[in-house]
Amino acid sequence: MARKKNTEPVKALISREYADKLTVHDDKTPGGRRAADVADSVADLLRGKSLDELRTIANKHGLSDRLTGWEKNLNFGMIRMNLGNVLRRLNKEKAEGKADKGKKKAA
Repeated sequence: MARKKNTEPVKALISREYADKLTVHDDKTPGGRRAADVADSVADLLRGKSLDELRTIANKHGLSDRLTGWEKNLNFGMIRMNLGNVLRRLNKEKAEGKADKGKKKAA
């Protein structure tokens, strides 16, 4: 899978600075465009996945209820983006030792 820096003109309402952080991939989005993301471990995990595969990933991380709620109001790309953002936050909290912060402990 070849990766290259995004050199195409920005065709969306995002800044050039943000677009420069994206890597364009050979994988296709459900809409047929080439996938573009930040190329981190979460993006690698989610890239090219179907909605059923996203459900499996969400379930594995205890996020099934959130994904179900997103499905009511968001398109596929927004669902993938939200799931990615939550997974990145969980990874950051785990790395900082905050994974259990705010959760009630069983008595």
